[in-house]
Amino acid sequence: MEKYVLVATVGEDNEGIYHAVREFPVKKYYIISSDKNHSSALDIKKELVRFNIDVPVVTIGEPLLPEMIKAFSKIKQREDPTSILANLSCGTKVATCAALTASFINGLKAFYIVDGKVMFFPIMKLSYYNLLSERKRKILSFLREAPDCCSSMDDLSKKMSISLPLISYHINGTPESRGLAEEGLIEMTSGPHGRNQIKLSEMGKLIIEGYLGAESDLNIQ
Repeated sequence: MEKYVLVATVGEDNEGIYHAVREFPVKKYYIISSDKNHSSALDIKKELVRFNIDVPVVTIGEPLLPEMIKAFSKIKQREDPTSILANLSCGTKVATCAALTASFINGLKAFYIVDGKVMFFPIMKLSYYNLLSERKRKILSFLREAPDCCSSMDDLSKKMSISLPLISYHINGTPESRGLAEEGLIEMTSGPHGRNQIKLSEMGKLIIEGYLGAESDLNIQ
């Protein structure tokens, strides 16, 4: 029988964490908490280990959304992604929304439990990160480190030492391949004195910060 790796956040009502154990054969259960909820997470761990389940408690900080995305990305690197299920039927409202976004970006399945029934969210199985080539990630990383550096693609081309046609290809894409702008990760904005700027969108910031943050290890207890 296939066993799953579950991921859940901690909140005031944590019954959904235990309910999922009755619905799925679980081999590991990642419990994500803030410092505020850490003692509750450890109490949940004590209960779950009685069922011979490995329970890593992952503590994340602020801001919540990018930290949640990083945590999910790190878990995905440690485990078989096809075995991971995100349990969104517990935790605070903000944490649940952050976990849903993190599931989508990482291409992980997610579910919630209503009236004792498991309902799956329609989330893509393909990770958002898989859509980004190495060159696209470098462009996003460059704009993250120097957010006010470039007023045009020609400017970006010179500062990154990448040809203008190649920069245009990665940002604007082609009829056969979506670029960073169409993917909603880069946008043109009007800066001071009417000066245009190429900047990361909010989604672009979350994507690249989650990708870079995944290189470090989890804060597990």
